[in-house]
Amino acid sequence: MRRGAYHLEVEFDISTAKFHFSKCYAHEVVPCQELSAGGKLKVMAYLIVKAASAYVTEKAAAQKMSLEKLKVLYREDEVVMGEVLASEKADGLTIEESFFLYILAQNWANGDEFSWACGGVEEEWVSVVEEARKMKI
Repeated sequence: MRRGAYHLEVEFDISTAKFHFSKCYAHEVVPCQELSAGGKLKVMAYLIVKAASAYVTEKAAAQKMSLEKLKVLYREDEVVMGEVLASEKADGLTIEESFFLYILAQNWANGDEFSWACGGVEEEWVSVVEEARKMKI
């Protein structure tokens, strides 16, 4: 019976669609037969979830809505920017980012300016367009 520290190595054979488990000791790699079926299943499920999560994250990053994508859609269609914005999903953006993207798109397409009046006695006007530009979306 072997004793000592090891790490579990998991390989997936694409041609056979099977997982292979090995114990890796300091100087030796041996097939891992004593891992229970439940243990193997847990490892396989963990790896599949990790791979799927990485794929979804990568896909979301690639499909994230941006001002540049909206500009392309606007140029390709004969509708106003408001209709483009209403028909497109704000995939990959937070609510705040979606709001500021709307502001930037309307400013770019129509020259619309948006301001926010804040303060009490001495009211101050803040350009929401400038705040949106700081978001770098």
